[in-house]
Amino acid sequence: MAVKFASAFVPEPDNFIIDPIFSHTVDGLAMIDVNGELVLSYYSRVKKHSSTGRDGISSQLFHSCANALAEPLSIIFSYFFRTSSLPEDWLSAFVTPIFKKGDKLSADNFKQISKKSKVCKVLERIISDKSIEFALQNEIHPKEPHGFPSGRSTITNLLTCIND
Repeated sequence: MAVKFASAFVPEPDNFIIDPIFSHTVDGLAMIDVNGELVLSYYSRVKKHSSTGRDGISSQLFHSCANALAEPLSIIFSYFFRTSSLPEDWLSAFVTPIFKKGDKLSADNFKQISKKSKVCKVLERIISDKSIEFALQNEIHPKEPHGFPSGRSTITNLLTCIND
């Protein structure tokens, strides 16, 4: 099973660069403004009954301490942005196989669940949302993807194809 799961992760070469698909450039997303209120709003999105993360913090404890931790974490997150660094523990995750259906002896019948630090997940979500917001505001987000961006689904993809 470990061989099957390891095959899903492919290391990128050191000189890996994605070819740009946009014809214009904009100033980069240099800094994300993080404050206690923003961090607290993302805390509320963490599922209260999800499993314990790699850091051993339960979701219930996470929610119980949200008000007290929001401001200190916003300072820590801002530091990470300024220094372009993260704790070493946040750069890896525990991968747990979860059985889907079928033969339990076949690795193909398991999905991979990555267990990461709850605090790291909050930071990842902030970065993801702010990056998408930046891309949309600066019109550097391609119009083709459907399914993941907010307001775009497989139905909007079909409607686009029909109307073209």
